[in-house]
Amino acid sequence: MSAIATRDGRFRGYPLAGGEKLIANKPAILSSGLLVSVGAVGICAGVMRETVDNSQGVDKAVRGSVEIGEHMFPNSGDINEAHVTQTAFFVDATSNLSIDSATNTRSTAGTITEVDSRGVWVNLGV
Repeated sequence: MSAIATRDGRFRGYPLAGGEKLIANKPAILSSGLLVSVGAVGICAGVMRETVDNSQGVDKAVRGSVEIGEHMFPNSGDINEAHVTQTAFFVDATSNLSIDSATNTRSTAGTITEVDSRGVWVNLGV
């Protein structure tokens, strides 16, 4: 069977979990196939392109669009240049990054691509 379609872009769409309101420019976590906010354990699907409110809805009632690729986030202080190519994890809802998964209780942000005085660049998306 041949390919049905191709795409070359930085945007993906996923359904939101019920009870979630995701904010533009904030990372969104993909957990069990649904977008949720940072704090849930999962993998970062990307950064929300716009605010999407499903706080009164059920699972899959609305979809959100995320942007994948490299994004910079604050460093919690334990990531340095030696960690480039390793996986970073979100520490909290403020999107601080750490090299520590806290025994797999933190969401995976993505692969560290660069570290500088302003923060940590990670490649996001699935």
